[in-house]
Amino acid sequence: MSVVIPMPNSHQMVNGQYLFFNRAAAVIRQETLTSENFVKFLRTLIFEHDLQKKMKQAISKLMPKGASKKIAQLIINMLENGKNN
Repeated sequence: MSVVIPMPNSHQMVNGQYLFFNRAAAVIRQETLTSENFVKFLRTLIFEHDLQKKMKQAISKLMPKGASKKIAQLIINMLENGKNN
């Protein structure tokens, strides 16, 4: 389950919208964020098990399995190649 609070007027808004429209994350706009609505929002996410399941399924369709390991390996390779130059 992911909650995204993107910086306004940045690429984060586009990324957040993509996740939201694919039902892979919940997005809260900074301009409307208050402590009260944030707590209410989190409580909804915590106790809505069907919503959690749907978000988990949606993000797994967007993110390939093992993606974090592949990204980490790419970074390691880039760092190692940088040492050799």
